[in-house]
Amino acid sequence: MTQGSQGNVPPESRIKPTKQGGELEKMNDIETEIDAVIQALGKLRRDLTELRNTYPQHGGTSS
Repeated sequence: MTQGSQGNVPPESRIKPTKQGGELEKMNDIETEIDAVIQALGKLRRDLTELRNTYPQHGGTSS
């Protein structure tokens, strides 16, 4: 497996389950938080696009 392909591997198989069971739980918590951040960023992006469409004269650059 090349280093670049790591992203396609489910997190469960990336960490060693032979460690404490808490390790896998921590992974899942982190994944949940990352998902929440990604969703929030998506919402911010939609809001920003909406604002740009509402106020096109600003064009996204500050002058």
